[in-house]
Amino acid sequence: MISPPSARAFAPGAESPLSAAPSRSASPYGHSRPGPSSSSPAGGSESIQVVVRVRPLSHDERARGDVECVYCADDGCTVQWMDEGHARGSRGVMDRSHGLTTLRSLTVDACLAGSAQAPVFQAARAGNLLMDALSGYSVTIFAYGQTGSGKTFTMTGPDSIDYGREAAAASLDDGPHGLIPRVLSDLFELTAHGREHAGVTVSASYLEIYNEQLNDLLNPASVNLQLRHE
Repeated sequence: MISPPSARAFAPGAESPLSAAPSRSASPYGHSRPGPSSSSPAGGSESIQVVVRVRPLSHDERARGDVECVYCADDGCTVQWMDEGHARGSRGVMDRSHGLTTLRSLTVDACLAGSAQAPVFQAARAGNLLMDALSGYSVTIFAYGQTGSGKTFTMTGPDSIDYGREAAAASLDDGPHGLIPRVLSDLFELTAHGREHAGVTVSASYLEIYNEQLNDLLNPASVNLQLRHE
């Protein structure tokens, strides 16, 4: 029996599965460039970090009697799930067995449970992704999962939210805002501090790839755009 843990909140600067400090060199923003590191689960580079978010059951799922089957272990970097009624056969295929339940696990850089948005952003902060981008590195945060797994909620937040200045200032840290508005808030704060060292220009594009078509969400008239390399 596995009990689902509460969401693990990683405070900025605190120890977390993503907060290892490799050797770094200085940058104009008081941050240091990443050097070689062996703190990932595989003992290799931290060029790619994997964070698994375990979505809680929705109201409809609970109403129809669904139960949770995927959990985050207490170490904050192990995903566990129950593989019920299956066992690996002698030929390497999955065969039905009688009542067999197998606990399986996977180690990643961080595993986050619960619906709170702050731990997801704090995990990204601990990985220094925005600071690395300001130091000249290409950085991508890529949300992957099946339909309904929470990708849009994680990246942008709920469909309806008040993004007024006062509301954002009061609730950004512990509110339902997704990664994009949180990263933008940090971006403008960091660039404001870095202006004494360098000029800063911020530009943004907001694109959608759907059914193999590229659309500009900031210009609804631009649909099925052509993708070209710079």
